[in-house]
Amino acid sequence: VLALVHPQGTRQTAEIMKAVKNLPVIGPNTGTTALHKSGANNVFWVRTNYDLEVERLVRLADSLGLKRFALAYPNDPFGQAVLTSFRASLASRGIEAVGVASTPNTASLEVEPAAKQLAGMQAQVLIMSLAGTMPALHKAYRAAGGSAICLGLSVGGSAANIAQVAKSADKPIFSVIVPSPSAQKFELVRAYQRDMQASGFDGKSLVSMEGYVDARVLVEGLRRAGPKADRESLVAGLESMTDFDLGGMRMRYGKGNREGNNYTDIVSVDEEGRLKS
Repeated sequence: VLALVHPQGTRQTAEIMKAVKNLPVIGPNTGTTALHKSGANNVFWVRTNYDLEVERLVRLADSLGLKRFALAYPNDPFGQAVLTSFRASLASRGIEAVGVASTPNTASLEVEPAAKQLAGMQAQVLIMSLAGTMPALHKAYRAAGGSAICLGLSVGGSAANIAQVAKSADKPIFSVIVPSPSAQKFELVRAYQRDMQASGFDGKSLVSMEGYVDARVLVEGLRRAGPKADRESLVAGLESMTDFDLGGMRMRYGKGNREGNNYTDIVSVDEEGRLKS
């Protein structure tokens, strides 16, 4: 095995990082800051860490004069990582959260107790640090009388989730760590759309966009590794990408630097499920 691309999730990525020390790992699908900052020489991060992503959401709300924040998170490594980022972002502004509430884990649909707890907090802003269960929490929160502006992390922006929240009267706003798959002002997005069409796929989404970026990073690393690529030359090839322009996103790796990306943006969802930046 030459390389591993896009391992899924915080817990899974942590175990992979323990198990393999010299296998290049490109684009793990987790923003857990502690993993990003672990110093693992073989792991090349494509996804922005949660500190930057949560900070982007908090900065948006703070710029609107909103100071009463709450957080919904799963009680697992992913959720605990975002909780740490959330508290740090608020603390840097001298803000104390009005409260937090957790669901049992990332996959659990037992969201009503947390939704009712959150609805009683009188928050102005609710950050929903959930993945597949985010629409269920959003629906339960509104049913319980919660009125805060709802903000979601990029991990909650799957095509299935976007389709569900598009039906809501009020739609969450999402942070993203890659450009919207419909943002044609980016050459990266135009290339993505061409390649999706050429491959016969029509399921354009933030998730596949992230996978596409991971693949572009891997291909460039292989190109730089030379015709007889092995693990060591691939690591060297990726490391040499000190300012690689993907067409609107720049990857900046280097000696001792494995966090190549700090791209974040905010997108809204329209009635057709399209993402608007």
